[in-house]
Amino acid sequence: MDDRKLLAVVVRFAGIAALVQLAILIAVLLVGWFAGWNTINQYSQALVWAGVLAIGLGLMSIKGHWATTRSFDYQHSLSVTKQDGWERTKWNVAESMNIHRFLFLMVTVGCISILLGSLVQTISL
Repeated sequence: MDDRKLLAVVVRFAGIAALVQLAILIAVLLVGWFAGWNTINQYSQALVWAGVLAIGLGLMSIKGHWATTRSFDYQHSLSVTKQDGWERTKWNVAESMNIHRFLFLMVTVGCISILLGSLVQTISL
């Protein structure tokens, strides 16, 4: 892979991860504001839980993908299409890569949220 293309992929992933992380931070702040939280500890614990939920969402996407694509009806429907075996295989690999890309994104964002929550909790002591 060309170095510039790899750098573009990494920068794009980092941008998407930053946007998702920002959305999580805003969601935690809004929940805390509406819930009437008044300590940093409450916000840091919520950040940790948001990170755990993000990782869980990524893992559930893998489970859902495997449950759907491994059913007999799904496999049978693919076998009667006009695509040849090679085209179906390429499509399956691309689909699997997309699902694993989402998992990687959610694990990355979840770990960052957990680290931020732990850091805020440590600094506030």
